[in-house]
Amino acid sequence: KLGIEPLKTLSFMAIETRLSKANILHEAFSRFTAMFPEIQEMEISMLLDNRKAPEVLQALPDKILAISLGKMPHAVPTLTAFCQRMADK
Repeated sequence: KLGIEPLKTLSFMAIETRLSKANILHEAFSRFTAMFPEIQEMEISMLLDNRKAPEVLQALPDKILAISLGKMPHAVPTLTAFCQRMADK
């Protein structure tokens, strides 16, 4: 509508290329990701692809605890989608 699609595409690609096993868990459950469904979907896919990486396995329990204690309410939809996708695998 405002001609920002090319900028959105470039931003999406920049975010995607900067994701790694070391930061995907933090990024997937961030406030920023919660605001953008396209980013959330891409990051959940990457999190699923890297779910067995030591960096993810080690940090996931603390992230789930923080979400369940209400410290990260913005991350509830991401955790729900992640669990649903895990169940489909």
